[in-house]
Amino acid sequence: MKKNDKEQVSLADGTANLGGAGFSQALPVVTALLLLGGAAEAEKVSPVLLLENPDSRLHPKAQTQLGLLVARAVLAGIQCVVETYSDHFFDGVRMAVASHLLSSDKVLAYFFSQSEESPLTTLTPVEVRADGGLEAAPDGFFDQSIKNAFKLAGM
Repeated sequence: MKKNDKEQVSLADGTANLGGAGFSQALPVVTALLLLGGAAEAEKVSPVLLLENPDSRLHPKAQTQLGLLVARAVLAGIQCVVETYSDHFFDGVRMAVASHLLSSDKVLAYFFSQSEESPLTTLTPVEVRADGGLEAAPDGFFDQSIKNAFKLAGM
C-alpha cells in the first residue's frame, strides 16, 4: 500500500489495523449472522442468536449499520436477542422498520428499570411503530442524546 499524509498501513509483516478493537469484536457477530442465515435457509430452521452488546467499541455509524444487519438477519429467519445500550444500534433497527425492510411486529423491545422503593427489576415493553417511532417509551429509554441536544440548544 502507498504511504500518504493521512494514514500508513504496513502489510509486510502480515498484520494491519483494520479498525481497532471494535472491528475485531464485530467480526464474529457478522460471521455468526452470515452462517446462521445460510443454515436457516438450507435447513428450514429458525436459529436463535444471543448478542450481548454487539456494538461495543464501534463507531456510531458502524453501530447503526450493525443494527440494520441484524434486522436483515431477522428477515433471513434468525431470531436475534440483543442486549444493547446503544441508541445508534437501536436506530438502525428502527430505520429498517421505517424503510419497510422489517415489519414492526418483528421487533420486541424492553426497558429494564429499578425503582428506589423495590429491588425488583421492571420490564416495560416499548413498541416500535411502522414509521420507526416509539410508542410509550419510558423516561430513560434511549433519550439521553435528545436531552443533551436540548440542553446544548438552551431549551
